Amino acid sequence: ADPCELRIEGELYAGKRSYIGPAEGSVAPADVELFVQARPSGSAPGLELAPTAVVGPRSTVRARLVAPYGTVWLKRETDVTGTLLGRHLRIGPEVSVVKN
Repeated sequence: ADPCELRIEGELYAGKRSYIGPAEGSVAPADVELFVQARPSGSAPGLELAPTAVVGPRSTVRARLVAPYGTVWLKRETDVTGTLLGRHLRIGPEVSVVKN
């Protein structure tokens, strides 16, 4: 199967126990890219840390998650196989990240 790219113009909010990635046996996590284009707006102190890609607790990510203009926030007990790229990364407790 061919690689897949999904571009999100706004923000990404995946609720708790979400799954982001390919169907079992289809493509490798490295072949799936989510590109979150949102940018924090305004000039309030700390706004540059506002999350543009949030993955809820106990979720699974099997992909390359890219949010170059904002913060990627992985909440507690999330399991990631792939690559994370953001202006800032916020990693919750008991989060597992494995680069593939």
